[in-house]
Amino acid sequence: SDNTIEFIDNFKLSLFSEEIYVFTPNGDLKTLPKGATTIDFAFHIHSQIGSQCIGAKVNTKLVPLSHKLRSGDQIEILTSKKQRPKEEWLQIAVTASARQKIKAALKDERKLIVDEGKDMLQKFFVQIKAEWLSVNIDELVRHLETYSSGELFYRIAKQRILLDKIKSFKVEGGRIKFYKKKNTDQSTEKLVTTSPTF
Repeated sequence: SDNTIEFIDNFKLSLFSEEIYVFTPNGDLKTLPKGATTIDFAFHIHSQIGSQCIGAKVNTKLVPLSHKLRSGDQIEILTSKKQRPKEEWLQIAVTASARQKIKAALKDERKLIVDEGKDMLQKFFVQIKAEWLSVNIDELVRHLETYSSGELFYRIAKQRILLDKIKSFKVEGGRIKFYKKKNTDQSTEKLVTTSPTF
């Protein structure tokens, strides 16, 4: 697959590049390829530490996640439980291992968001007395011009689609039916044509 080929290419770059030797605050030695950044080090220590990383102290000085490490550096990772993995981390990670872990973390985070949006839509269906049926979900997907139910749930959770602002529909026998004229208010139903790729 494309992911496998990318991983092998990244692994080759890591394998044949010069290595640097850095230390944890406890003095543990870690080996990373030359050019590795703070985010590489964080995911090298542990996936959870990487996912919650907000910055670091290198030789007691605060540095960003994009900071490139050098041999002899002592690194202390700063974390926050409120931090979530970000897609832009893929642009600053150098090691194949860190990139794979970031992609996995992004997929897990997206799944949580999708589940949250699904719960929000289920509650909305109860309010409007619509049955939780695939035909009703498909009707919303078509009306709001999303390409899948998963993307619909994601946008709802992200408040790109505001359920209480959806207009031009009626519920008959538990089924949702939209009028021919769509609500084109882009401020309440923001339509995104592209989706994140992980």
